[in-house]
Amino acid sequence: MKRYFIPLIIITVVYGQDTKQVITERHDNRNKKLVFEYKGEGIDEELVAKYGFYENGLKEFVEEYKNNLKDGLNKKWYKNGQKKIEGNYKNNK
Repeated sequence: MKRYFIPLIIITVVYGQDTKQVITERHDNRNKKLVFEYKGEGIDEELVAKYGFYENGLKEFVEEYKNNLKDGLNKKWYKNGQKKIEGNYKNNK
């Protein structure tokens, strides 16, 4: 389980205490499916990261955002946990 929380801890430290996570969807077995991470409040709230998880609990993807657009490191994994792809986005491209 430690390997799932390390990226979340790193992002939390980088963005400070402004950051909050919202679990928006769970699998039928109650494991997390989608987690969105925001900073700021109200109309100033900004998406900073999105995480996807397979039903077995392993990471499916991690996407970093800036100004609510994909910006930064993005990774995807296969269901068995092996890395599928890693790349960078800038302004959603």
